[in-house]
Amino acid sequence: MIADKKIARVRKYERKDPMQDTRKLMKFARTASTMAIQKQLKNGVPVVFVKDGNVVEVGVDGKEKVIKHVKPKKPFDLQAYLCQDSG
Repeated sequence: MIADKKIARVRKYERKDPMQDTRKLMKFARTASTMAIQKQLKNGVPVVFVKDGNVVEVGVDGKEKVIKHVKPKKPFDLQAYLCQDSG
């Protein structure tokens, strides 16, 4: 095991392939999610998600209904997970 091993950093600059660029992938995911929610509400189907520690259902009329409270989870640290020591 090397004591002074440096942590590799994620590239800060835009990549040529948009499917390899984390920022673009996050933007694609956000846009796709927004479009899917809008389409679902337009078709009369309520949307369910977690908000402020509660499972919430938003109806077609825009009213929010709390379904249940969920236990808070420890935040996931991707960098710590990927860079953990294997020794």
